[in-house]
Amino acid sequence: MMAVLPKNHHLANLRKISISQLEKEFFLLEPKGSRPYNLCVNLCKSSGFLPNVVYTDRQIENIVDLVADGMGISLLMSKLVPKESSRIVAIPVEPTVSTSISLCYMSDENLTDLKRKFIAYIKNR
Repeated sequence: MMAVLPKNHHLANLRKISISQLEKEFFLLEPKGSRPYNLCVNLCKSSGFLPNVVYTDRQIENIVDLVADGMGISLLMSKLVPKESSRIVAIPVEPTVSTSISLCYMSDENLTDLKRKFIAYIKNR
């Protein structure tokens, strides 16, 4: 998980950020009740505070744009953070948070060629 901050944020030059350092921030997160939202809230709770969530959105681009505009900060999984942006920084959060996604399918099902290719693609990642 990464803390996504505006480039001019007072913590933007750190190599790692403790979640407790974000206690006073305004949080911009994925929708309430989603797995990422619950993960962020529980991470903050485990550090002794409830995040001040001021905005939620399904569109990561909207969240990142608002962070870049100085409206708050976000916690996003590293694969969701834009790789090239001159307006934000992404800094690893401590404690380290990682997740996994499982792909399940019926092995005795007649798979289409497209489904077989998708499964092969996922297995090779």
